[in-house]
Amino acid sequence: ANVKNYYAGGLFGLLYNYAALTLKNMDIMPCSNDEDVGKIISYTYEALGGLIGTKYDTLNKPSTIEIEYCNVIDIDIKGGGQCAGVIAKPSQDDTNKQPPIMTISNTHVKRRDKQAPTISSYYGKSSGSKWADSAGIAGYCGGWTGSTITTLTIDNCSVEGYTMQSTNSEGCSGLVGKIETHNLVIKNSLVKDCILKGDGNIGGFLANNASGTGGFKGYNLVSDNVQIMNASGGQLADNYANAGDVVGNNNGKTLKLVGVSVQKQDNGIYATKAVGGTFTASNGYVI
Repeated sequence: ANVKNYYAGGLFGLLYNYAALTLKNMDIMPCSNDEDVGKIISYTYEALGGLIGTKYDTLNKPSTIEIEYCNVIDIDIKGGGQCAGVIAKPSQDDTNKQPPIMTISNTHVKRRDKQAPTISSYYGKSSGSKWADSAGIAGYCGGWTGSTITTLTIDNCSVEGYTMQSTNSEGCSGLVGKIETHNLVIKNSLVKDCILKGDGNIGGFLANNASGTGGFKGYNLVSDNVQIMNASGGQLADNYANAGDVVGNNNGKTLKLVGVSVQKQDNGIYATKAVGGTFTASNGYVI
């Protein structure tokens, strides 16, 4: 898919007024080994996802999205706004609208035959983009003032062999870009052999924790050789504040994680701390 001024996704570019959506047992992958096949691209617009671009709701009623046993394999995703391996922007920016309750389970974004699949966003190329996030599973989980806080749960998911790159933008992450109107729960999940390159918030599991209530909670999380670099692919500056092997920018929000394993190789480029931004004992713990 190569689109201009539209949302795009491997299955749905735009979900409009869906009360409930369930996706099961689906694989999104190239139809050949040609490097030019298997791309979702829009250099002028936002919300590009391996499965779903975005959801737009005018009903102001509770809604749900459930995704399980799906795979996104060797798909390049590049756009001018939020980009993610599964769903780029779960809710559009509308005052007092209710973001969907989301559950993503047993779903994997992975490299198989391509040399270096990429999820890449660039803020400024999209006239409609408020934030530009690149993430392995979900991009920008937010909305305008007044949006009801709901929950995104990620269980037994993984991202392997991908590069997430975000330039002149909000940030990039192995799993989730930014939470704002969603509480986040991640459990039993893995990010492996990935590269995160950016000049904003950069985190192994979450780039930016801006949730107003529940924050980010989870357990049994593994980061295995997830390199964290500047936008040019080099070492971050020693005083770079908003980068972490677990969370890029915690913003003083709730963070409660148990059973976190961060594994590094001798020749890799990594963050110098687990949590970037503001994180104190009053915010929670990472064990």
